[in-house]
Amino acid sequence: MPNHHTYKQLKIWLDEQQTIKYEPAPKYLGINLDRSLTFKHHIEQLKSKVSARVSLVKQLAGTKWGASYRALRISALALLYASAEYCAPVWCRSSHSHKVDVVLNEAMRTITGCLKSTPLSYLPLLAGIIHPKLRRDTSCLSLYTKAKHVDHLLHHTLCIQPAPTRLKSRRLLRPYVEHLEREYIALPQVPSPLKLYINELTPKPNGYQYPRKSWVQLNRLRTGVGRFKANMVKMGLAASNQCECGSVQTAEHILQECPMLRPPFSISVISREDLLQYLLNIEF
Repeated sequence: MPNHHTYKQLKIWLDEQQTIKYEPAPKYLGINLDRSLTFKHHIEQLKSKVSARVSLVKQLAGTKWGASYRALRISALALLYASAEYCAPVWCRSSHSHKVDVVLNEAMRTITGCLKSTPLSYLPLLAGIIHPKLRRDTSCLSLYTKAKHVDHLLHHTLCIQPAPTRLKSRRLLRPYVEHLEREYIALPQVPSPLKLYINELTPKPNGYQYPRKSWVQLNRLRTGVGRFKANMVKMGLAASNQCECGSVQTAEHILQECPMLRPPFSISVISREDLLQYLLNIEF
């Protein structure tokens, strides 16, 4: 179709007085379909919807108060991820799918209490939620596995019928899933700074049972990204990066060197009651 005919509106009359309304991105089974199947319009609407729900989750927690880690995680999975992953195998290969990840990353920051400058690779491990892209890929593999059964509705479309050659710029589901089958989907590796405190991705990371304030302080010490003087200077929120002891104040300095703020034990020992008391008395 020539480009100048792309948005040409047809007038279809139902009767002498009523016409069918033109819709450039019609919705079918909850998915907005556009002319080139880029799903841009659908993903932008989905992002707005999930972003509004992230605001609701934020109302449940602050830095010093709020719901527990478990309550926030369950709320995020029920309100955000359930909507963000609806029919994911249809649109997950779109080049716009990362826009949804931005909002879900903000939800993980809310759950963990981490600041925006925290590396993204830390968030799934601390929030106990697999990265959004891995969750979508797993959903695609699950659908393809079910479609391999002869009596499945999509068996002929995905497993027998050859993939069409039109729209080569679009990543079709079958070749994409076959690539995923060859490349084993592994859980994210634990970054080196977190290996002392977290061994693997789990729904119950170390310290999850702590109150909100202690949970936030613990995560900021573990990631090294918090309101430490060295970070505050970089953000233009402090004039000096000096600690009370005279050295440059970083998370590593506080945990290992500072004679005034250093805990008398390792924060990797989560079961100690002394750690809870220590976290309640500090603020970063």
